[in-house]
Formats: sequence, C-alpha cells, structure tokens
Amino acid sequence: MREEVSGTFHARDVFGPAAAHLDKGAKAAEAGPEVRDAKFLDFGQGRVEDGMLVGEVVLLDRFGNAVTNIPGAVARTLLREGALATVDWAGGAVEAPFRRAYGEVAMGAPLLLVGSAGYLELAVREGSFAERSGLEPGMQVRIGLGP
Repeated sequence: MREEVSGTFHARDVFGPAAAHLDKGAKAAEAGPEVRDAKFLDFGQGRVEDGMLVGEVVLLDRFGNAVTNIPGAVARTLLREGALATVDWAGGAVEAPFRRAYGEVAMGAPLLLVGSAGYLELAVREGSFAERSGLEPGMQVRIGLGP
C-alpha cells in the first residue's frame, strides 16, 4: 500500500495497490493476515408494502445524496424510468422522477436513481438532497407513484 494512507480513501491507498499486486501474480497471503472477524453491517432491506416502496436512509454521501436500503431491483418493481414519484418522510415530501442519471433532470431538480452501490438514492442535480430535506440516516422514507 502507499506510504501515506488516508483515513478516508482506502480504495486508492490500500485496496488499489493490493489489487494491482494480486493482478501481477502476488499470492493473497502476501497481502497480509487473513481476516477472520469481519463485521457485516445489517441495514435491513427496503420493501414494497401496500403498493409503496418503504425503506430507510442508510447514509448521506458527501454530495448530500440520501442513500436508502432499497435495492435497485426492488425499486424497479414499482418505478419505471421517467415515472414521477412522491417521496414522504417525517417532516417532508417531494415529487421527483425516477431517472438513470443526474443529467436527465434540470440543474437543481430532485430525482430518484439507483446509485453505484445498487441502492435507490434521493438526489438533487448539482445540489444536496440532505440540505433541502433534513433527512438523516435512520429515517424512514415511503415512495409511491405520482403526486
């Protein structure tokens, strides 16, 4: 791994170099000791309930996107690309389209999309959904079709 390891960028400083060494033929045992006490976090899993997606905000990323525990595959059972959805949470609500990419909505507009981790996210193009909504990790969201 790199000499200086960031506390927040392990993909670059630890995992990237380790993957490169493994790709070049290094043995896994050379990368370090075997991990036997890995911790798996259980954030539950969003679901469809009474015709609505129900889930929980798992984290707010550095851009202010609210990442939920609703898997993309579950979201797609109710939402179709371009569909307008209503998102409700304690203290607020918003209407937003379900899209594939941020660029498919106007700057500053809210949207729903499946993020790189494969989970439904609530976002604002070039803005912060978290700042606009007041959502925090652990809060429940309910998502239905239309206004």
